[in-house]
Amino acid sequence: MRRSVRRAVRCDNVARPTMRRRPPLLTALAAAAIAISTPGAAAAFERQWHAGAGFGYSMLATAAGTAHGFGGAAHLTYGLNDTWNAMAQVDFTRQPSGDLAVAGGALGIGYVLDVLRWVPYAGAMAGGYDVWTTGATCSAAPTLPCHSARLGLSVPVGLDYQLNRSFAVGVQGRYQLLLLGDAPAHMITAFARAEYVWGF
Repeated sequence: MRRSVRRAVRCDNVARPTMRRRPPLLTALAAAAIAISTPGAAAAFERQWHAGAGFGYSMLATAAGTAHGFGGAAHLTYGLNDTWNAMAQVDFTRQPSGDLAVAGGALGIGYVLDVLRWVPYAGAMAGGYDVWTTGATCSAAPTLPCHSARLGLSVPVGLDYQLNRSFAVGVQGRYQLLLLGDAPAHMITAFARAEYVWGF
């Protein structure tokens, strides 16, 4: 009887194998990797349209100096495939400190990189712009024209966040080189944007 009790005690004292728990960080990284590699996790699609508008800061540097102000833009984007987008944009900026304003539009192409809901992109655009002086002396002499037509070459860089399948918000910085005037001008804009998305 004593032997059987001792055997039972020994059996109960035998260490049972325990299941190892994965660290939370490794679990999160594995889930993220699966989500990225899963088809349909990307936020940009072929034949997808984006239409929206933005508003923010603008800076215009000319031979006469640098002027700061504000501006807005409307854009339309079409997904050629999962990586490349056709881009169109019209914008208007006002620099009160320099009595200047710039209006125009451009077409171009952008490269898109999807990271779950975050969509960084960069592109190249070209278009026509009108730089004009809004002061009262702009037409006082032939050397001070009110308007100056320019060829604009620009590089937009931005980051969008897909709220859902139909709406996105983001920020965009844009550098523009304005040519064909008396002297090249440089403009930088930084806009907060919102857009509607359709076509899947």
